[in-house]
Amino acid sequence: MRLVVRQMSHPANPYQPPVETRRTGNIDDRIVLHGHVNVDDFVRLIRVPRIVIVMRVLSFIFVGPFLILPVAMLFMGTTQPVNGVGALLAIVLVLAGLLLAADRMVSRRSRVKRLIKRNPGLIGPLRGYLDAFGLTFYSESANQMQQFAWAAFPEVAVKAYGIRLDWKSADDAFVAIPSRCIDGYEPRLLRDAIARYRSQTTGPAVYQVVPDWTDMPADSIGFSNFVATHPPATRRQIAEAWIYSIVAYVAMGTVVAMFLLDWDGVYITAAIAVAVVSQVTAYPKYSKLERPRFVYGQWGWVCRDGVLTQLPGVVSHFKWSDAKNIEVASDRVVAHFDNGSAFAITPADLRRPQDQRASMSNAAWDSIVSWADSSKPIEGNPEAIDSRKTMQS
Repeated sequence: MRLVVRQMSHPANPYQPPVETRRTGNIDDRIVLHGHVNVDDFVRLIRVPRIVIVMRVLSFIFVGPFLILPVAMLFMGTTQPVNGVGALLAIVLVLAGLLLAADRMVSRRSRVKRLIKRNPGLIGPLRGYLDAFGLTFYSESANQMQQFAWAAFPEVAVKAYGIRLDWKSADDAFVAIPSRCIDGYEPRLLRDAIARYRSQTTGPAVYQVVPDWTDMPADSIGFSNFVATHPPATRRQIAEAWIYSIVAYVAMGTVVAMFLLDWDGVYITAAIAVAVVSQVTAYPKYSKLERPRFVYGQWGWVCRDGVLTQLPGVVSHFKWSDAKNIEVASDRVVAHFDNGSAFAITPADLRRPQDQRASMSNAAWDSIVSWADSSKPIEGNPEAIDSRKTMQS
């Protein structure tokens, strides 16, 4: 079997139709993706967290013997009162029901349903490629060619039935690439190729729109930078996760001790309920501790009238004249707007074509500073503001 790889005749243009080539045992370009992703693909590829596996093992260890014990006592002619055996059996059945409900909440299909409900765009047509940068794909909802850098995926798993790219552990969010979406799917070759791609990347965990400068006006200045999001877990989040987990395991130990000391069934049931609730609550809090730092890649252009920015799923237009405050310095321009948004740019963010001289880049920054400075609101003088807006129009 051969793994199909498609070379792009114009690598800078992701919309250029690919030309298919075939390579045996070697992947030296981009891995093309095409097909359709459904819910079952996510169910097969979603990972099972270690804490869920531990919960299932502990449930089997603690519930299994307790479920067998009252039945065995009845068949063996126990001297204990029948009512006592019935009460023990009722407690065990309640415990089993609670654990089954908890297990259903963290089952593969239930977690996938919650994931798809939050991110419906994960299901549907898949068109794009994997390369040294990461994953590039076409988003139909945003009508954009978007990219994830490899650093945005803390885990990558290549399975016999597809590829899983985990990109935000807190919500079990990941990208599923079914095997049928890659021509000549061979896990071994893909595993080697992805490992090589990941070893070559050095940038941050970025999610961005593929830059396309074809529509930029001639008198505008291009730029690109990053917008940070999803900060690391706070001390409070870390403490809450540990507290709930400790309470759960203490409650489990208490259940065993109560049963061995022949405590009343009501107390045992209460301890079981505390253990189950604490463990179910601890799971999402533990997941938040694994959340990686994540940044959005932003690009666009600046002109005399304002700024256009491109983010994944968002295209924004800012007018200098609409800013309530503009801070202008030699190395930074920041504009604040009434809706709470802001725009910041530095000389390092400016797009500089390979054939552009440094002096031209300096001139571009001087133009931005001049445009922003001439649009600064004049506080305490509404007539001057209106006069300036009239002159600009």
